[in-house]
Amino acid sequence: MPRNPEAITVPRPGLEIVPFAALTRIPLPACAAAYPRLRLLGEATLGPLVICAAYQTLLTALRTEASVRRGELKRHRQVKLVLCSILPETRDGEASTFSIGLTLSLLRLLVPSLTLPFALWGFLGIGHVSAKLINSFWDGMNDREREELKRRVFAAGANLRYRLDGWDVTIEA
Repeated sequence: MPRNPEAITVPRPGLEIVPFAALTRIPLPACAAAYPRLRLLGEATLGPLVICAAYQTLLTALRTEASVRRGELKRHRQVKLVLCSILPETRDGEASTFSIGLTLSLLRLLVPSLTLPFALWGFLGIGHVSAKLINSFWDGMNDREREELKRRVFAAGANLRYRLDGWDVTIEA
């Protein structure tokens, strides 16, 4: 499916980030938990919220950067879009990524044997997340910056052939 780098879109994170977020625990300080039994629950719910919010922020900022550079969008409007995109929103009964991540995190808390399937699913999801972020970064660059990046990559001996040939990754035999 061809992408249109000229379009101003605010992407929504999909299920690619959910397993990684469900596995994430952000430790709370010991003094923060008035009830020690609720500390684990707090850590289980804070991790997915932070991971999903960070991914949404980065994805939206990279996707709208091209529009800012072309002058179609002002910087303060971009900041508003990024901040508004963090809030979980549901459309027509559709669950948000935040709520799915919270649910899976709590499910994993109740059923620890789900850690291995979530880890495998998360490994595949992080690959998709990386591809989306790289594409958003690439779309935000102008032609001069792309040529400079190509020059430096080739000087370093790396291969950007998949990026130069088009959007599809090709494996050369």
